[in-house]
Amino acid sequence: MRDVLDLIDHSSLSDEPTYRLAVATLGMAIHDAVRVPPKKASEETVKKISDQRADALLWLTSQDSGPLSAESIMDLMGLKPERVRHAILTRSREIESYLRYARKKAVASKPRNRSEA
Repeated sequence: MRDVLDLIDHSSLSDEPTYRLAVATLGMAIHDAVRVPPKKASEETVKKISDQRADALLWLTSQDSGPLSAESIMDLMGLKPERVRHAILTRSREIESYLRYARKKAVASKPRNRSEA
């Protein structure tokens, strides 16, 4: 079975826009669930990140199986919800570090706009 971190690798995604949106939604929820506020964050930022984390964890751990549920999206992707949930709850620091690294790598690989030079 694919690991939670594989959600970041979009090269294996279908070209179907609906599928890509579902994957992006799940990826954002995982990001929000493992995100930790910076040490020097303002009280407002800490509250915002904490609220997003709570919402993401509620959605990811919900037993709802409706069409827009985390369970439904994980099933569509061939992921086992219990394994994804376990990874989020037990490996959140590792996942957050990987997400931060992947984001920096993606930004660094974007071509610069030549008209700005």
